[in-house]
Order: sequence, then C-alpha cells, then structure tokens
Amino acid sequence: MPPSHLHSVYGLTSGAALLMAGSIADLVGARNVELVGILLLSTFVLAQSFSSTGIQFIVFRALQGVALAMHIPASIDWVGGGLASGGLAILAYVLAILSADLAAFKRTTTVVLFV
Repeated sequence: MPPSHLHSVYGLTSGAALLMAGSIADLVGARNVELVGILLLSTFVLAQSFSSTGIQFIVFRALQGVALAMHIPASIDWVGGGLASGGLAILAYVLAILSADLAAFKRTTTVVLFV
C-alpha cells in the first residue's frame, strides 16, 4: 500500500465522522465528547506505535481520525461557549479557520518543494 494511504485514511475517517460527532456533542455535551475523544486519540496513538503489521497501523490511524472528529466540534463548542456572542467570537472562529488553511497551504508547498 502506498504511503499516501496512511495519511489519507486519517483525513477520510475524520471528515466522515465529523458531522455525527458534532451531533453527539450537542446531545450529550461537549465536555463529555471532548474527554472521550482525547482519551481515544491518545489510546490509538499509543496502539499505533505498538502495531506489528501494516493493517493494524492503518486501522489505528483510521480510528485516530474518528477520535479527532470527536475532538474538533467539542473544542469549537468550548471556544464559542467561553466567548461572548459578538465580535470576539467571530474573530476567534475566523482565526481558527485561517490557521487551518495556512497549515494546509504549508503542507502543499512543502510537498511541491520536495518533489
């Protein structure tokens, strides 16, 4: 399996589970989903380091994506709940989106430079 699959399975499972994790966070509370997501994320990172086959590595990487999907909406809810619903909250969301886009741009330019 090409190395690109190792990276794409993480984003694929994270994106696929993101809406469902956000709905669960709305139902049971962002704090609960955040704690479970961080616990699962750290568990799967540790399990991935002890994987002995490529299939185990890919499965744990995919499960890390699901755990990250639990972390993202709960974190955004915490930030939004801690800020007033005014200009400061909008600024925080805009900065979060820009930082994610800048990270993607940095990865893209790094790949282009090394190719």
